[in-house]
Amino acid sequence: MRSSDSVVTIDNGNWGATSLSAVRAVLESTASVPCDAFGRAPDAPVQVSPWDQEPMVAWDLRPYRVWISARDTYWCQYAYQFSHELCHILVNFDQVRRHRHKWFEESICELSALFALHGLSREFQRRPPSEVLGAREFAPHFATYAKQVERRAQPVLRADLPNWLCSNIRHLEASITDRNLNRVVAAALLDDFLADKSLWRDCGFLNRWKARTDRTFADHMDSWNDFLRGKGFVPRTPRLVKTLLFGTGKGDRVLASDG
Repeated sequence: MRSSDSVVTIDNGNWGATSLSAVRAVLESTASVPCDAFGRAPDAPVQVSPWDQEPMVAWDLRPYRVWISARDTYWCQYAYQFSHELCHILVNFDQVRRHRHKWFEESICELSALFALHGLSREFQRRPPSEVLGAREFAPHFATYAKQVERRAQPVLRADLPNWLCSNIRHLEASITDRNLNRVVAAALLDDFLADKSLWRDCGFLNRWKARTDRTFADHMDSWNDFLRGKGFVPRTPRLVKTLLFGTGKGDRVLASDG
């Protein structure tokens, strides 16, 4: 799916020791991976610009505006940064700007970055962009970079995830962009999403309800589930998240309370 090609535009700024056409080719290839998985492109063009600060996407602008700090031919950084910000767009980030469960959106966007890197390893192998010198030979580096990012996360066994969440939920709610914690959630979900990319469809409906009224994270997952059912879908991803992160016993009790 290359519907992303027509919506990604690249500013002619300081991208370093590379060409604008190469940057465009990498970002268009990057966008094609999550857009294919979500089953749609963004609802408005996405304009990407270089800058020297942390990557971000602007609130309430159409066309969307994304800034990334990757430069030169560090293609893995381009893909990692852009796919994270693009995911915010695909999960309707500015429809509900602030609520205590935004950490989950950040974790999903970190998951998108890992997912896109793995996808680009295949994409550059199958359809190497002609604008990128040595694209096919570079392809394995995307997956290698994804694994390096995964290893930055605290190792948590799947069976221990409910206790991990109970220990960290208050901090997550207070500091939604703690990347070390976001990556734990992303790494826990990655294998399932790589095995079944249709799980992304449910993510495309995040932020479509009044999430500020969800008192607990359990409530947030239930609201997501109910919203999908109301749209005529059989929810799958909320159930996966609850299975991994809630478990039974102490985890459910703590997550269902409001401390």
